[in-house]
Parts: sequence; C-alpha cells; structure tokens
Amino acid sequence: MLLSSMASVTEIDASDFRRLDEFPLKWRWTDSRWNKLPNDALDAIQPLGESKARELCQYTFGFTDHNGLIESLFDRVLQIGASDESPEIQHWLIARAPDLNQTVVVSWNNDLAALVRWEVFCRYWDDFCYPSSDDVAVFPLSGKWILFYSHDQYFMFGERHISGAA
Repeated sequence: MLLSSMASVTEIDASDFRRLDEFPLKWRWTDSRWNKLPNDALDAIQPLGESKARELCQYTFGFTDHNGLIESLFDRVLQIGASDESPEIQHWLIARAPDLNQTVVVSWNNDLAALVRWEVFCRYWDDFCYPSSDDVAVFPLSGKWILFYSHDQYFMFGERHISGAA
C-alpha cells in the first residue's frame, strides 16, 4: 500500500504489521468486559508496529494542535459532539466519507496505530475512541481527509484538496 499524499512517499508492507494479540489495545475488541467484536470486524483491524505507528503519528502532527485540527490547513472542517453512542454519530461519520470499503489509518499515539476498514471504524467508533484518554487521528491512505477525535468527546473532520488524489 502507498501513502502518496505524505511529504515523502511511505510504503506499508508485511513487515510493518504486528499480530492483533501483540497489540496493547486488543482488549477493546476482544474482551467481553468491554466489547467482543465479531470475527469479520477483528479481521479488518491490522495493527501496525511501533516504527510505522510513529511515522504515521508524526504525519498527523502537521495537521493538529492542542485544539484538534488546524482549520486553516483544510478546505472545510466540520465538528460533532461524541458524548454518547447514538446512531447519529455513525451516520455522521459515514456521510463524511461514504466509501465504507476504504482502508483508514487509526493513530492513537507514537506507538499505537492500525489499518482498519472504514466501515468497521464507523460501526465501532466508540471502541476505538475512549473519552478522557484518547486523542485519535483517522485518515485514509490518500490523505484527502482527516478525522480527529478529542478525549473531550468531539470529532472534527477536515477535507483537503490534494492534486491527483482520488
């Protein structure tokens, strides 16, 4: 896979992944005390190793600050509160990026990131984004948009015009 919109081209290959059972956040999706996702959803979560996670996290720093997305870097920024698990949030996410089969990067911090099918993120967003503890950046491999979840329980969605991006 290729992240073509980054400052430098980044390839993701088999050596960049780690197994789900080695991923520190796996309990969010595999422990019935929190949520046990169905196998097809678990199969759509591909944890990345620390080196690749760090590289992708650094990419997001160019678009975020302590308030979320840096709005001047986007053509359009939309925001929604995410303090409950209402279906409205899932619908809002899907409306921002209707291609449910696209792969997105979910980046929690310098050590933790995963590739996930967008449909799985939208369906189980509250298992990826925990209030009070998580600031999460989500973006497709094209880099055309970035979704930011704040631990203060809101999403910001920023669209960017990228020459040549599909």
